[in-house]
Parts: sequence; C-alpha cells; structure tokens
Amino acid sequence: LWSLDHEAELNDIGTIAVETMIRGHLRNRLRIEDWCAAHPEVGDEVVERPVILVGLARSGTTALSHLLGADPRWRSLLQWEANDSVPPPETATYATDPRYHAAIETSGAMSSLNPNFKAIHEDPPECPIECVVLLCQTFNSLIFSTVFHLPSYIDWVMHEADHSVAVGYHRRALQLLQSRHPGRWQLKSPQHALALDELRAAYPDATLVVTHRDPAVCTASVASLLATLGGPFTTAVRPADNGRAALATIGGLADGLVRHATERGTDQFVHIAYEDLRTDRMGVVRRLYEQVGMDLPTDVEARMQAHVEANPQGKHGAHRYDAADFGLDADELDERYAPYRDVFGLDS
Repeated sequence: LWSLDHEAELNDIGTIAVETMIRGHLRNRLRIEDWCAAHPEVGDEVVERPVILVGLARSGTTALSHLLGADPRWRSLLQWEANDSVPPPETATYATDPRYHAAIETSGAMSSLNPNFKAIHEDPPECPIECVVLLCQTFNSLIFSTVFHLPSYIDWVMHEADHSVAVGYHRRALQLLQSRHPGRWQLKSPQHALALDELRAAYPDATLVVTHRDPAVCTASVASLLATLGGPFTTAVRPADNGRAALATIGGLADGLVRHATERGTDQFVHIAYEDLRTDRMGVVRRLYEQVGMDLPTDVEARMQAHVEANPQGKHGAHRYDAADFGLDADELDERYAPYRDVFGLDS
C-alpha cells in the first residue's frame, strides 16, 4: 500500500483498478480460509506429482503451459477458479460452471482497455493461468508490480518476503480446488524461481521445468510488457523506470534459479530451450512427457497439434522491443546475467 501511494502515480482508472484487485483478492482468500475451516478434510488432499514450470518471465512458460492445457488429463489452473474458488469446482459441472462462463463473457474487457496487450501476452479463460493469481491473495505476487510501478514492493518481494507463507497458501488453495475436481496438476509461474526450496518442501515429488531464453532478451521483453500493461493506469510515462523494474525482476528470478542449481545441481530441473519451444513445440512435449512418465495418445496429440496450429507465434501481431528504449545497457545486461548463462550453458 505504501508503494502504491508513494510510487505508482495512479490515475483515476488505476485507483479504481487497484482497489478492485485488492478487494477481490481479500474476498477470495477469506472464502478459501472459511471453507477450509468448515471442511477440514480438505487438508488431507494430496497434491501428487505436479509438473511446475518455473522458467524466467518471457521465456515461453505461457506457450508451454497453454499447450499442456490442451491435454485434458492434466489438472490445469484456470483464472476463474483461481479468483472465485468457493465452492470448489466439481468434475461433473466444471465445463458448465457459471463462473467459467462469466469469465468468458468478461474476457474482452482488458482487450478493450489495452488493445495492444494481446500481441505481448494472452491468457484466454479456457487456458491455464499463472500461479501468481493465487499468490496475489497473499499479497506476495509479481502481478502487482507488472501492472503498477512499485519499485519498493519489487525489492520486498525479491529480498524480504517470507515465501513459505505464500507457498503454503498456494498449496491450500490447490487442495481445495482439487477436492471435488481431482487430477495431476500442471502449473506455472516464473515467480516460483524465488522460492524453489519452499516449493520443493510443499511439493516434494514435483517435476520442475525450466524454459531457457537469454535473460537479457527476457528483460527487454518484460520492460515492454510493463510499459504496455501499466500505461492505462498511471499519470507518468517512464521507459527508464520500466527498464529498471524489468532488470530487478528478471535479475531476481535468474538469481533464484542459479542459486538452486548451484546448491542442488542442474539435474534438479527438466530443461527446455526457448528456441526448441518456438520451432518444435510438439517435439518439446514428447520429450517432456517421456521425462515425467506420461504417454501421448493419438487423440491427445491431435488436440495439441490443433492448438499449435491455432496459436502461432505472433498471432495477435509482432512484439517488437529494444533494450535501449528502456535505458538498458547491453554491457550491463551481459555482466548481470553472466552467472545464469554460465550455469545453464547459454550463449549471450
């Protein structure tokens, strides 16, 4: 709240948006806690062998998660259930739940407010959403600093927040959501890179998947995303501030991945190259399924192939960006990300 009041420079639309967000997250958290207190058996639910995508922001995690979501055998997290979790969804009515259809009806609101955003990032209501939506309900989520200019808040998330609290709530929410609609979860959020030890403790049999893209490119892409997404909500135009926020964000995520790999070994992850994901998505899926012990039936492969064909890169227009436009220096980026490139074997 301090960061919103003193740094965000909100306009009237931004003030309305942030108050709506905060109230919505508080409301859903209250309902989840109330439901779990009234139904203690939810705490016995086992979140078994989840596959969690933890790569850097703008490294292909969304494309891969959406592709996996085309396989109905996965239990994917959809936005409507993450934001409106109680009562828990039920298998028999999951596809006809009025909350789902309400999400479909309102899905065009962001496009109307910010028509250029789809070229950068899209989360249709029928596709999986990031875990940061649940983490918002603990108020430890990079969504806030993606939408609003919050440098002090980013610093708190990166260096001071107790991520075990957020991960514990994340697990409790998944237990509730799967209590009447079970399945093996496939999840994703770059923010998980900040809390890999806590994530391992909560989900000891999880498979962690890292999509790899040059973090300097990810930083420039995030800076462009921040400028596009945050523009409608602020009175200020701040390209250099967006560059610094992107560097702080991607830098912190990269440090988390490097730290975990250095302490535990790179074999703690399944590694996927962004270029492979861009050029051969189905090949990536086949290799990933082998590594997580799943078959790929013909009908599921056909569904996934149809998703690939319906969602080519640049479907809503090309996303063009230049690090220099956001005050980012190439030499500084090279120095900042040398440890990541070295540990994971990436060329600059």
